[in-house]
Amino acid sequence: MGKKNVTVGVRVDEELDQLLKSIAKKEDRTVSYIARELIVEGLKVKGILKK
Repeated sequence: MGKKNVTVGVRVDEELDQLLKSIAKKEDRTVSYIARELIVEGLKVKGILKK
C-alpha cells in the first residue's frame, strides 16, 4: 500500500477495542496498523482487493 493520507474513523465496542489493542501489543505495532492490515486482509478475502 502507498502513502496513508486519508483518515477513516470507526466506532467499535469494548471487546473489539481490547482485541485490537492486544494484537497490536503482541506484534509491537500500533492499533491503526493492525486495523489497516485486517481491513486489507478482509478485502482480499472478499475478492475486492487484488494486491
